[in-house]
Amino acid sequence: MDIIRGMKYCPQTGLMYKGDCIAGKKRAAHLKRGVMDNLDQDGYRVLSVGKRLYKQHRLAFLLMGQDIPNMIDHINGDRKDNRWDNLRASSPWANQQNRKTSKGRTPGITLLNRGIARWQVVLKFSKKVIYHKCFVSKEEAIKAREEVLREYKLI
Repeated sequence: MDIIRGMKYCPQTGLMYKGDCIAGKKRAAHLKRGVMDNLDQDGYRVLSVGKRLYKQHRLAFLLMGQDIPNMIDHINGDRKDNRWDNLRASSPWANQQNRKTSKGRTPGITLLNRGIARWQVVLKFSKKVIYHKCFVSKEEAIKAREEVLREYKLI
């Protein structure tokens, strides 16, 4: 494929470059050898070919001799970390499970009414509600949520 011609990928460091891979040495050595290290507005490493930008984690699959999956998950959540052992083909649902939540929030739990202080747990899987219940305390709601996630083997 023309996009990847002349490009190399180091699975140990996750960097794309022109030249030889220096796995195990400092990142500065890679930068001196032509590492392609630009970020898009979402924090992903990108590569410009002609007038088009390509996300490097997608190109990593091509350079490793695989087809590009529809969705790629960065296992540790770091969008700049394109090491091969940190990338996996994923479904949109599984990819959302790695999403960072806002500070102080618990995914799947909402406060229904401040005056009554009822906590609602709503868990969905494949667009279907698999659990829906209300609790008096947030702690009870969190405990119930974790039990359901374990039951469905989602954690």
